[in-house]
Amino acid sequence: MSRVGKNPVPLPKGVKASLENGGLRVEGPLGKLELRPHPNVSVEIAEEEVRVARQDDTRISRSVHGLTRALIANMVEGVEKGYEKRLEVVGVGYIAAVQKDVLQLRVGFANELHVPIPSGLTVTCPDQTHISVKGIDKQQVGQFAAEVRALRKPEPYKGKGIRYEGEQCVGRQARRSPSNRGAASSGNLAVVTPQAAAARRDHADRQNDRRRERKSWTTQERIFASGRVVASVFGSG
Repeated sequence: MSRVGKNPVPLPKGVKASLENGGLRVEGPLGKLELRPHPNVSVEIAEEEVRVARQDDTRISRSVHGLTRALIANMVEGVEKGYEKRLEVVGVGYIAAVQKDVLQLRVGFANELHVPIPSGLTVTCPDQTHISVKGIDKQQVGQFAAEVRALRKPEPYKGKGIRYEGEQCVGRQARRSPSNRGAASSGNLAVVTPQAAAARRDHADRQNDRRRERKSWTTQERIFASGRVVASVFGSG
């Protein structure tokens, strides 16, 4: 027996459920939702609660048993309290606004993005950097919020983009040039560790040795090019 599916779904005050044409209908203060259960499970309404039972113990029946109960619980909570997803728009010049049934986004692209708002959802912008998505269908609210976030996912370095409110974006450390490696930032100053300073001195010494060596090679090449070495060798014979 499914640990989730065996638990009945209580109907709070003001919420009604009914079975019509093989489907479940739930009505509440915020609206109504309908669900057509899987044929392998049955739904019963008794004593202000909804119960879900499966016909057999096949794999598909066990899978949809708990799923159906969870969907019904989401429907009851949705028509009673509703669901909300909040998004944040992070970035210089990034703004969001709602014009009639269209969500307008300026998130760093050449053109402004226009996202149609589906029926059944209420989308508002308390300010230019926040988006609120409300509705009674949990799946619809989450789907629309995910689609808006996917338009400009937060990048891993500075976190610019659209994110869920309170979402922690994993930051990556930007690559530094060899001259800045080993430097720890302290405010606006770069504090160089002793190990980094020693590494820089060694690097400078190696560079100077290479310059002197190249200079000597250039001198020998000029001597050979002028023919003085050849003349000295053949002139001695």
